[in-house]
Amino acid sequence: MPNNTSSSIIGVTNPTNSRATVGRNPHLDAVRALAATAVVLEHAQGLFFLPYARSVHGPMITLFYLIHFIGRPAVMIFFVLSGYLVGTSALRAQRLGKFSWSNYLLSRTTRLYVVLLPALLMTALIDGLGRWTLKTRPLYLTLWENSPDHTIASLDTFPIFLGNLLFLQNILVPPFGSDGSVWSLPNEFWYYMLFPTIALIFFGHSRRLIHLSVAAGIAILCYGPILMLFFVWIAGVCVGWAAENRPIQTRIARRIIVSTSLVAIALAIFAQTLHRIGGFALDFAFTLPASLLLWALLSAPPRSENAYAKTAIFFSEMSYSLYLTHLPLITMLFVLMTRGEQWPVDTRHVLLFLVPVGASFVFAYITYWLFESRTDIVRRWIKSHLVDCNN
Repeated sequence: MPNNTSSSIIGVTNPTNSRATVGRNPHLDAVRALAATAVVLEHAQGLFFLPYARSVHGPMITLFYLIHFIGRPAVMIFFVLSGYLVGTSALRAQRLGKFSWSNYLLSRTTRLYVVLLPALLMTALIDGLGRWTLKTRPLYLTLWENSPDHTIASLDTFPIFLGNLLFLQNILVPPFGSDGSVWSLPNEFWYYMLFPTIALIFFGHSRRLIHLSVAAGIAILCYGPILMLFFVWIAGVCVGWAAENRPIQTRIARRIIVSTSLVAIALAIFAQTLHRIGGFALDFAFTLPASLLLWALLSAPPRSENAYAKTAIFFSEMSYSLYLTHLPLITMLFVLMTRGEQWPVDTRHVLLFLVPVGASFVFAYITYWLFESRTDIVRRWIKSHLVDCNN
């Protein structure tokens, strides 16, 4: 998910091709890396292993199946992080009168598209290779609970591809192919558009009616789940305000809040496993402790360059690539390694499970190196050509 741990005055996150630890908060990098890993583990576990109801039950096996419930809170953490990183800096720029729509849009769209376009093309290639390998009917894949009747073949058409490029998945089209993870990108994109527009209604000095009309149009387009989760994203903006104006001063207070937040997230996951809570109530149950956790981590003093910071930054910087590319690869590996027959949970298969998970990280790093790490280069190239066109 987009992206870094420090922000600039124009309301965008800093480029991802620098691993310098100076001025960064490695705790945020660690949270983002762990959240991306949680999504990968959930998707891989759900594909490769038998449902819990069909498995042999036991304490360790039950613990293993808890992986199935860690992806959703991870996405909520991504939304809160995004609200903090993008929303806080955009709001600060507007208050200082230095917000620029052209710079903001260039930074946000390049940040998204430099990975999204290759990820969608790779999804088409991987899905096609998976079907060719099977040489039978297309692999049946459940893409979330509400669409069990879709197959990959019905989801990789050009109109769906185009709709995903325009961030209209789950608005006008489904997610493309086997890459169900792209469901959250319309949330990100339209929140990027909606929040500055709303802020300009209050902090702008002109065109308030235009901004109000645009905000209303986006709200109508995103009405439903996307609009509801905007409040999760807004929580990140509140975290930014709290960290800047009301930081937690003492180490003991920070540790208490971090520990309490982690326990609250664990309890929400446990309640989810018992079907005691679900839907938006569950999302907001994750949001509050996630926000408190980030507030405490942001209040911590900067750490010097060390192995923890370097490791956190390494995995954090490729987390967006990991998020967008892991599911098609895991799906193809599921086809090749299992021929569609899910595994029981035993030592042998848990060890084999490390193969698709590890392959996802390797593939994500290659994607990061080829594309995501070049984001700043692409941004400068586009900006220079826009300047040339205006001269």
